Amino acid sequence: MARHATAAFLLTIGLSLAQDEPLRLQPDPDHPIASALAGTWTADPGLQQRLGATKAPQSVTFVDDPSVLPTLPPAVRTQLAGRRLYAAGKITLQGREQVYVLGERAGATEVLTYRPGAADPLRSSEAMFVMLVRGRVAASDLLFVNGDVGRQPFAAFRREVPTPPKLEPTAAITEMARLLESKQYEQFLQTWCLPEDVSNMAGGRPLAEAAAKWAEKKSAGALEALLAASKLTPVVNAAGDEAVFEGEGLERRLRLQRIEGRWYLCNR
Repeated sequence: MARHATAAFLLTIGLSLAQDEPLRLQPDPDHPIASALAGTWTADPGLQQRLGATKAPQSVTFVDDPSVLPTLPPAVRTQLAGRRLYAAGKITLQGREQVYVLGERAGATEVLTYRPGAADPLRSSEAMFVMLVRGRVAASDLLFVNGDVGRQPFAAFRREVPTPPKLEPTAAITEMARLLESKQYEQFLQTWCLPEDVSNMAGGRPLAEAAAKWAEKKSAGALEALLAASKLTPVVNAAGDEAVFEGEGLERRLRLQRIEGRWYLCNR
């Protein structure tokens, strides 16, 4: 009996420590989903029909926000103790906002959601397996979501990306400068930079955090270059998919690339 009592006591202590241990993210810049999940995803009717996902929601939104971790109730912290968490934040699904954490289970990427204020946070939690396919540009990204693998087809979504009007190169440069002047750094990176460049810059961090760091070090120089380029006439190639700005005020040439009808900064 004493041995069982000691074991029970140690288990209680272990659970208590797990509850008190603060949860921390362990980002991985090479994780194919954690660095690209944030944003709004809209159902793709064609893919939904092909997969047979007839009851899928119309959209899902993920917002990176590591500050949600300390708000999780003790029972949830105990459940997550010892697991590697790659991302956390808020998810809006079918008009309902919840907290989510991104981890792994059975070799697959898993999103766990928790309803704030639930009387029983574990019973109200939900698990979803997610897969993400990256396109060359963000508008081509695909997200596949399944809440019951083996019994339900995956739902398919496309990334929702702000679509600027079809601008001439100089007008695109002017719009880029406007965003930087108004300090909309995150929108600037999402709208005008190639996804692989943004992903490499973020290094696994939330985009908002990466954008703030970028702004501290490089936004002033980038704005100066864009304002200088806006006064120049670009050289556009015969195919019409590359525009190069060179001249007064630019330390090096500034190159835009047109992909799927949109211009992107491309200085590699």
